[in-house]
Amino acid sequence: MHFVKRDASAPEGFFEVEAAGLRWLAEVPGGAPVVQVLDVRADSITVERLQSGSPSREAAERFGRALARTHAAGAGWFGAPPGAWEGD
Repeated sequence: MHFVKRDASAPEGFFEVEAAGLRWLAEVPGGAPVVQVLDVRADSITVERLQSGSPSREAAERFGRALARTHAAGAGWFGAPPGAWEGD
């Protein structure tokens, strides 16, 4: 299953940079799970659909640790572009 986000009036490169950001976040070793980008177009992005699960203390702790690793991976500076992105 997948999820499509569309915006015919999106600025140029909008969905491309979103896809780059998701891919960049997914590269963090042991980081928080990130949806896989399936398709990117000028007016849309398609990602895998997340399935909900049952909450538990253990799941919350695992996710919290993974999210901390994602945040610790950091960026060069506030507002830094994702990964190898070279657009605006």
